[in-house]
Amino acid sequence: MKLIVFSAPGKIADEAATLLQMFELGLAYFHLRKPGWSIQEHQDLLNQLPTVHHSKIVLHHHHSLLSVYSLKGIHFTEKKRRDNKRDQTTVSVSTSFHHLQELIDAPASYEYVFLSPIFDSISKQNYKSPFQEKELTEFLTANQLPVVALGGISRENIQQVQKMGFIGAAVLGSIWQSSDPVSEFTALQTLLGSNKKNDG
Repeated sequence: MKLIVFSAPGKIADEAATLLQMFELGLAYFHLRKPGWSIQEHQDLLNQLPTVHHSKIVLHHHHSLLSVYSLKGIHFTEKKRRDNKRDQTTVSVSTSFHHLQELIDAPASYEYVFLSPIFDSISKQNYKSPFQEKELTEFLTANQLPVVALGGISRENIQQVQKMGFIGAAVLGSIWQSSDPVSEFTALQTLLGSNKKNDG
């Protein structure tokens, strides 16, 4: 089962050093999502990370950086998905959905898709989950889609995500709001029974 870490949307102290530790501990999927950041700010962060780990990074913005760095792939926002503006086709591509009905018509060209919020969000105040565990389990059993759970995932519920049938869990608030993000990552990894390659 994939354990995917989303970046915090803003600046984080010692972010590159923290990410390097997580990469070395087995993080294979890192989504770089900083909507307010310029292309230069993205490059500044990428330049602080050893190139050996660039192939584990998915870009949410400034997809043109794929021509500069050998990254894992790109993520399409809902708007860009609707506009069908695909900059690249030779890399991993993901996107996000918020309703089960949307997943039924999702193209098969995505490596995986996110569904959120599965639980009440940790990082977004008053962002409540509309889903019931039973309906998610039934849907995922009946539809063999590569769906990753996103939203409100923590140590307390990550194994529940696994039991429902998701192919992965994505975390944000539980990592970056922790006093020790690296320890939080390893704790989640252990709960999933991840090996050091973490489905990479």
